[in-house]
Amino acid sequence: MKKIFLLAILVFICMSSYAQLITSTRVVVQKKPSNTFWLDFGAGCLSEQYESGLGVDLGLRWNKHFTDNVSWDIFKINAEAEVKEKLLIQVLTGIRGTTPVLFENSTLFGAVGFGCGYITDIEDGGFCGDMSVGINITPKFLVGIGYNFQRVGQSNVTYNYISLKLGVKF
Repeated sequence: MKKIFLLAILVFICMSSYAQLITSTRVVVQKKPSNTFWLDFGAGCLSEQYESGLGVDLGLRWNKHFTDNVSWDIFKINAEAEVKEKLLIQVLTGIRGTTPVLFENSTLFGAVGFGCGYITDIEDGGFCGDMSVGINITPKFLVGIGYNFQRVGQSNVTYNYISLKLGVKF
């Protein structure tokens, strides 16, 4: 009986020491995502109540990452222009979510933001919002579809903008 008990103890010691065996000396340290700046370009259709036209936009946003999948767009400065005359300037804040890596370095994203905006030709502004979905093709380049709206305070008009977005991290 003593021999079986000693054998069991010896097996237990060998198994637990094998669990401590280092199989690799390479240590992989993952950096937490840092704060990043993005430049967003877009082209699409800018419309108001009775007319619409080709619109382009340029946005600069600053992200603060909470986790690998959730970040806060601390601020986003967005300028949208109808090719003919209108210019909308917006300051937004919002939240952005991404999926884990799907294939290669690609992830899907969704973002929503709200803020206030100003329309230069009528010199009025109000509440605005921005929603977008798409794919981060690489960690530094994204493609997506965006919807943006701007409400004007006194004239009760809403400007809508649907666009194809391209983003570059720098």
